[in-house]
Amino acid sequence: MRPKFQERFQVYVMGPNQDARLALVPAGQVIENVNLKIDLDAPFVLRRRALGPVTADLPFLKTKWAGATADYRSEYILESLRSPYFGQNGNPMPVSPAITYPPNGSLSLGLQNTSVNPIANLTFYWIGVSLYPWGALEAPTYPSEFRGETFAQPFIAQAMGAPQIRLRQPFTVKSDGDLVIRGGQAAQLAAGILAPAAQMSIILRDYNGMPYSNDWVDINILFGMAGVDFGTGPGHPGIIYPEIYLPAQHQLWLDVQQSATGTAGVDLLIDFHGAKVFKGAK
Repeated sequence: MRPKFQERFQVYVMGPNQDARLALVPAGQVIENVNLKIDLDAPFVLRRRALGPVTADLPFLKTKWAGATADYRSEYILESLRSPYFGQNGNPMPVSPAITYPPNGSLSLGLQNTSVNPIANLTFYWIGVSLYPWGALEAPTYPSEFRGETFAQPFIAQAMGAPQIRLRQPFTVKSDGDLVIRGGQAAQLAAGILAPAAQMSIILRDYNGMPYSNDWVDINILFGMAGVDFGTGPGHPGIIYPEIYLPAQHQLWLDVQQSATGTAGVDLLIDFHGAKVFKGAK
């Protein structure tokens, strides 16, 4: 049975670009009323959370956050008690039951830095789906008859500068079948050595250029990190839900960013995992 609304993968980013107070949170500082507006075009269903960057002081961060009616769900609690890894590596913290925020509603948060050191560039990720009436967005899907097989297709942004931003980098589905993206794995390649991606972020866009997030998303929030095991499958498959269905030769677009300094020439690798779909009877 088809659900009432069409769900579209969505990440809302709440960081220094949205509230300058998050650029540097002093030791002992309490910050109230960090708010982020939901887009006007669709409700947002919050299902998972994550935050970063992971530093030695992040375990000392306490937060409280609210539902759709400014109803805070707790007093200040250490984020390290909610999840020891802060939802990183494609393994975000679940929110159950999910919370629906109306269009133009607010994601609201309060925080307290209990460390003896400041926390820089603090960023929160609210992960879920936006809800649209059926027909409001293009929705390619499986043909009435098909066969499928597990499949992965890589994307490479070669020789990223330090720092550098590249906009609208294409990822094109092969011509022999459709592709369903359900997750991914990320790594970087420097001087011939594979390693987990460091200080790299992306904005993922559909084939019409519509973004799946309001700002840059750390690559290790979206995907399982990988080093020498790149290509064999991540420990956590990432968070692409609902899956993204791409007909043959259709494209996704990626804005890619390398924020580190002194690491020019690093390749960013993303392995999109899911299934290949072939039209016709099994």
